[in-house]
This record gives sequence, structure tokens and C-alpha cells, in this order.
Amino acid sequence: MKKKEILIAFELLFLVISLSLLHFDYTQYKELAKAKEPAETRAIAPDKCLPCRAPVAYKLGEFDSRFGISREEFLKVTEQAIHNLEATAQKKLFFYDPMHAKLTITLIYDERQMYGERSKTLQNKISMLIQDYHEQEKEWNSIPGHSEADYLELERRLSLEGDVIKTQVDALENLRKERYEFQNRSGRDGIAAGNCDFNELNINVYSFESLEELNKILTHEFIHALGVTNHIKNPQALMCGEPYECDENNSLTTDDIALIRKVVTKP
Repeated sequence: MKKKEILIAFELLFLVISLSLLHFDYTQYKELAKAKEPAETRAIAPDKCLPCRAPVAYKLGEFDSRFGISREEFLKVTEQAIHNLEATAQKKLFFYDPMHAKLTITLIYDERQMYGERSKTLQNKISMLIQDYHEQEKEWNSIPGHSEADYLELERRLSLEGDVIKTQVDALENLRKERYEFQNRSGRDGIAAGNCDFNELNINVYSFESLEELNKILTHEFIHALGVTNHIKNPQALMCGEPYECDENNSLTTDDIALIRKVVTKP
């Protein structure tokens, strides 16, 4: 096989692998979310609704150290999320009171975080292997006068690397299937990275990959804690959620701002 044919063949292989890293079966995800969404918006019992007339006290409850974040760092992100909400609402909404607060924020480690961490590890491995391939290609092209034996050796090395990468990609796909099966068993609760339990006055966080994502999840759930029971259809909104399709966004949109100001000004 000639050099050009070898490189074209492996460029196609890595293109397929790269696309597989970006792929996720959102069709199954959306169908599951839609199937588990109640026909009507959940109602809140009057005695459980968090009032906006006075600031609400919160505290930390169950806190799993496997997330790799300290209580102090978690509280700092929580304060940032609250600060952004209060700046938007132009009033005090929440304050930290570990002794007397009823609203409890919990950090619960389960399959959602585990699958996310394993998936990230596999993707990093595949990315490193692809980078190594490109470095070999660059080195190959920088040296003139390759012999036929050199071509055969390159083909052998790249074939071995392709097998290793394919194994990692298969492992990643199997992990995604496991994650979907978990979501299917758990129902709607197995999808959410966080939720606000109005009956127990809990904000539960189950999964996040970065402090920015944690801030987004907490902001979303604090808005629910103000008494908002539904989601916004705008895919860019922080308050977008099932059953709507949502984009990745970490900032409050005009729809979010309007919703916050509406709920905090209710008589």
C-alpha cells in the first residue's frame, strides 16, 4: 500500500472515531424523558412552597466526598449561583444557616456521576491516541526518502493503533448503553443531574463535570425552590428542561430573567 493510500485510509478511520466522540443517542434520551414527564405540571402544597417575601435559609446535608470537591468549595459555588439570582431579582432570596435552615442541599453520588467520570476518562484516552497518531504522521512527513519497508512498518504501527482506539471506542459505546439502561430503570429521576424536592425541601445534586456546570445546576434548582414548577421551552434558557430539547448554556437568558422577576414579585 502506498503512503498516500495509507494516510487516506487512516484519516477516514480517525474521522469516524472523532465523530463517534461527539455522538450521543439523544433520540432514546428524549423519548425516555417525554415518557416519564407527568401529563400536568406538578403542584406545590401551599405549606411547602418557599416564600419570596423573606429570604430562605439553606444548609448542606448529605455530602459525598467522591465528587472531589470540598464543602467550602461547594458553598462558594452555591453563593455565586445565589448572588447571580439575587442580582437579577434585585432582592435577597437565600442565606446560609447550617443550624436552623429547612432547605437542604445534598450532593449524592450514584450511577449518573460514575458514568460521567468513566466516559470522560475514555474520551481523554481516545483523544490522546488520536493526537499520537497525528504526531506520527507529522514526523513521517518531515523525513524524506522513505523505502517500501518504511511504508510497511508505518502501516503495521497505524493498524495496531487503530485496533487500540477501536477497542476504546467500543468501551465508550458500551458505557453509553449501560447509562441508558440505568436511566430506563430509574425513570425520569435517572436523567436529571439535579432536582428540587418540594415535599422534603431538598435540592439534590447528582452529577456535574465542572464547577461551571455545578453553578448552572444549582441556579436552575434554586429557581425551582422559589416555587417555579415548570420549564422554559427556550433551548438556550437555564430553566430549559424535560420535555424540551435544550442547548448547553451557562448564562441566564432574557426568558430566565423574566421568570425570576415574575416569581419574586408575586404578592
